[in-house]
Formats: sequence, structure tokens, C-alpha cells
Amino acid sequence: MLYDNRIDVFLTCARTGSFSKAAEELFVTPAGVLKQITAFERDLGLPLFIRTHRGLVLTDGGKQLQAEAEGIQEYCAHAMERVNNAHNGLFGEIRIGTSPLTPPALLADLWPKIQPAISDLSFRLIPFENQENRAKQILANLGDEIDVVAGFFDQTLLDLRACSGLPICSCPIGIGIPFGHRLWQKESVSSQDLQGETVLCIANGWTAATDALRAHLEKECQASLETFDFYTPEVLLQAVNENKLVVAFNIWNGIHPLLRIVGTDWDARITYGFLHSNAPTGAVSRFLAAVRDVSDCDGCTA
Repeated sequence: MLYDNRIDVFLTCARTGSFSKAAEELFVTPAGVLKQITAFERDLGLPLFIRTHRGLVLTDGGKQLQAEAEGIQEYCAHAMERVNNAHNGLFGEIRIGTSPLTPPALLADLWPKIQPAISDLSFRLIPFENQENRAKQILANLGDEIDVVAGFFDQTLLDLRACSGLPICSCPIGIGIPFGHRLWQKESVSSQDLQGETVLCIANGWTAATDALRAHLEKECQASLETFDFYTPEVLLQAVNENKLVVAFNIWNGIHPLLRIVGTDWDARITYGFLHSNAPTGAVSRFLAAVRDVSDCDGCTA
């Protein structure tokens, strides 16, 4: 055993100043307490108490052990927790996928809150390109090369990709405005603002939220829609180069310096969080549980 239980006996004797009183608290005989302390002193190679007719008096070594004992108890408890975690598969490395459109900012924001609960885990960032085939391959094999990746999702996407998602927040869906566009200075756009505009929009079937927004743009905004199949940095670059608006997400603000993502007057939102395997390892489960405990998801579901 990593922790020597005789430390508890020693601390009780030091606090009570008596073998007999310590025995009462520990529900053993005074002879048993004396035997343990004597053996403890012999193993340490130093006396811990001076026996007097008035009771026990700590030696200098005993005083130092008393001062150190609380830290010893705490260290041993944490050490045994780490040992048990390793034995049960709860210890290890979490591999987090990152890309230009899935930057590690979410983890950076969460880290101060979750670190105390998972200080024994290690993390590795694995970069990947935002290309449709690569993204499909990652989501279909979460747990092989990459354990978790941040992204937008709903139940339709999770079912399609055969993975699971932990919601972190409900993210506004906005409109990306390229520098120089007539709407560049606006802090929010209305349906009327978009009349006659060309808007880049992802094709139907990605998520229910973006499908609903697409329908709104077609019916209420009288905008001309140009469809793309998958979000890539090239889509944002196209919007900037061709001076077109693009359906984008507020969490992406700053990804392209010439693209401002502003809100709308119809409050479209989408779930944002960590995508992971349907059968995560013990270590990944601990990470997800720590994130769940501090999430301010505000009611979004997946």
C-alpha cells in the first residue's frame, strides 16, 4: 500500500497526547497503538514521542512529521487516484483535432475551468485541413487518430456521421460581410438589407438549423443564393474576393481579417461543441465530463 496507515495512528496520538485516548478514538487497544508506534519509530529510525507521566511529548522529529503529515496524506490520496485512473483506462492523452475553421480557442477558454479536474491527462493538438472528404474520414473514425474535434452539429449530422456530440453553447448564425461591401459598417443585418444580394450558403442536408436559414433567405429575404457543399477557408476567401455575403457563424469572427460576421434580426442559432466517438475511452469520457460540468450550453440540444 502506498500510504502507511500508521501515520493516522501517529497523528491521533500527537493530537490526544495519550496512547489510551488515541486507542479509544481508533477503536483498538492501547497495547495495539503502542505496538504500531514502536514499530513505526523503529522503521523510521528515530523517536517520535517522549513518554512522560503526564503523557506524550513530540520530539523534534515528531513535530516535523506532524507538520508534513497532512501533505503526505493529500499526496498519497492523489497518487492512488492517478494509479486507479491508469488501471481503469482513465489516464492518458486526449488528441484534439484543429483546423482553420475549428481553432483551439474553445479549449483555451475552457481550460482554466476544467484543468483542476483533469490535471493528470495530457493533450495533443492534431491539425487537419477543412476539406469535405477529410472531415468525413475524421468523424467516421473518432478515437483512432483524433479523439475530439470542435464543430457545429445537430442530431441529423450525428446520425449521418455515426458519432456523438457534447453541446457547449448555442452559437448565433450570422452573415459574413466582406470589406468594401455596402453593408460593411452594419452591426446587424435585416431581411430587407439582403434583398437583391448574393449570399453564399451551404447546401441543404448539413444541419436542420442551416436548412431553416436557407429557407428563410429564399422566402423572406429575396436574396440570390449560391450553394457550396462544405465549409472550407476557400468559401470565406471567395466571399471576400467576389464581394459576396456568406452565411457564417459569430464564433468565426477574426478568422479572416477582411470578413466581418454580424448578427441578424431573425436570431438563427446552431449547436457548437465537441464531436467524439460513440464509445469514448475512459480518459476521453473524463475530459467530456469535465467540460460538461462547466458548459454554459443555454439549453441547446444534440
